[in-house]
Amino acid sequence: GMKALAEATLYRDAGAVQRYHVKRTHRNQTIAEHTFGMLMLIKQVNPLCTKNLMNAVLHHDLPELFTGDIPAPIKRVHPELGPLMDSIEEDLAPLFQDFQITVPEAILLKWADRMELVLWCLEEVRLGNSYCRPTVARGLGWILMAKMPDNAQELTAEVVADAWTLGIAPATGAELEMNA
Repeated sequence: GMKALAEATLYRDAGAVQRYHVKRTHRNQTIAEHTFGMLMLIKQVNPLCTKNLMNAVLHHDLPELFTGDIPAPIKRVHPELGPLMDSIEEDLAPLFQDFQITVPEAILLKWADRMELVLWCLEEVRLGNSYCRPTVARGLGWILMAKMPDNAQELTAEVVADAWTLGIAPATGAELEMNA
């Protein structure tokens, strides 16, 4: 098996992978920062987080050490990429591990993944980065279109209201698919 230090190094290297590499951003965000943000969002709206959900969050982007961060818009334009990436990631243990989570937990994980993106991009917008405005609009649109955890509705409503103060409305319809 893998030696302990090699495994620890692998996790640290995966956490250092850069997100948003195809976007113009003021700052860099790593998978580690993104994952911490997701865990804190989940803790905030769902204090009784199961061990499986926490592990699923910790591992959800680690295979990107080998695949890179594939931008969501290209996955939507080419739906065949999703199953292909899934099959590649399944071969990447220990980075990929299948933690059995419930359907409500999977919904919560997806919400937190998108909400963390929206919050990070809102910070970029406030730093003057107008390139992130469409990403906020689409992220909020996807959140509002998907199943939402009941306990996440208050925070989501506040984030939508906050985006409106910056003149950003949640995207709908064809705007959700645009590649920007």
